[in-house]
Amino acid sequence: MVLESLLNPLKAEKRPWEMFFIGFVYSSIAILFSLWIFKDQTSLVMVFLTVMACIPIVYNTMKLEESKDMKIPQERILLKEHNKAIVFLMFLFFGITLSFVSWYVFLPSETLDFVFDKQTANAFADGHARDVTRIVCCFLINFNACQGIIITRLDP
Repeated sequence: MVLESLLNPLKAEKRPWEMFFIGFVYSSIAILFSLWIFKDQTSLVMVFLTVMACIPIVYNTMKLEESKDMKIPQERILLKEHNKAIVFLMFLFFGITLSFVSWYVFLPSETLDFVFDKQTANAFADGHARDVTRIVCCFLINFNACQGIIITRLDP
């Protein structure tokens, strides 16, 4: 509730660089909170809490961009409007990424063992090659589905 009133997509589109700091703060708070409360599952909970903190701004952005789709008939102007949202979402992503990298660099090694254990696990160890195969299959299926959507939208 409070996050929705503090952040809105229109404000973020005017000053997209602020989203960098917001992403940095969200993920830092998520790491600290997960270390404090969920010490056994920190690596998963920190990602969950970061995503949960970003849901209001991303959801409101999607609603705003959808309303722009309905109001603006010209494709070129619409792409310029969507570019604003893409830029501030990229700043949000870069802030989150830099926060996780900073915490990974500056945390003591004994803390790193359980903070980033799921993220740093070797993808091909202990039969996890099947997971990589699933990811590739999901990517190919989604890529094919997106092509179908594009073709459907192009046909009158």
